[in-house]
Amino acid sequence: MRTAKEAFEDISLKLKRAKKHIRDLEGAISAFHDSRPYSIRHKDNLATSERTYYVHFLRNIPEDFSPVIGDAIQNLRSALDHLATRLVDIGIEPKAKMPYYPIFKSAEAYNADKMIKILGARPEAIKAIDDTQPYPRGNGWHLWCINTMNNRDKHRLLIPVWGSLISHTFPKTEKERIEKLFGSRFGGPGWLKAASGIKFLKNGDEILTLPISEANDEMDFRISIAFGEPQDVRGKQVIPTLESMSRLVAEIVVKFYNGGLL
Repeated sequence: MRTAKEAFEDISLKLKRAKKHIRDLEGAISAFHDSRPYSIRHKDNLATSERTYYVHFLRNIPEDFSPVIGDAIQNLRSALDHLATRLVDIGIEPKAKMPYYPIFKSAEAYNADKMIKILGARPEAIKAIDDTQPYPRGNGWHLWCINTMNNRDKHRLLIPVWGSLISHTFPKTEKERIEKLFGSRFGGPGWLKAASGIKFLKNGDEILTLPISEANDEMDFRISIAFGEPQDVRGKQVIPTLESMSRLVAEIVVKFYNGGLL
């Protein structure tokens, strides 16, 4: 039987692999953004003295992003299942033959059927699992999403899509204010977080309207890459969502180890 430290290190290997996939994907998405994969144009309304920017062209998102997303999710789910297996292995008889970290669609379903997956785990370990709320509520939301995404990836690719406008460069007045405030320390161009708009942009969609007098000649825009499916993560940015999931699983594993449950 492996020691608690060895078991923790074993599970951590899965977490490290998940994080590597996320970092690799983040780099690939950044490089894709830097390649200028979309074109934004504008039209002026002289009657209102306003300029409206709209999506002229969106390039297809690389297909090879999908398997990397799936691999990251699989390693996170696997880390949880390794944790459950360890808890059952060091527990009491009788034991579940195929332990899994119990994640269910509701608290009621979890309470009714969790022991099918973790039979044999000690009471204090079961209580610790209960505390993670592994169902779509509160802190357990990301656990539920990991579960649904992992199940989907077994049969269909997790295909990212163009999401919403997330930021744009400073309009003239704001840029001048920042330059005056920070002087030579301002490296520019500076970015403003955009208000929530259309979640899944397509060619022709308008993304920003501002006074013509405020428009810079080289306004730049950043459009998110988001999940299109499953519904639980629809519209959420890919990298921040994966990072949140990874942090949560790591926190759970560390808490079990530090609590003497491994």
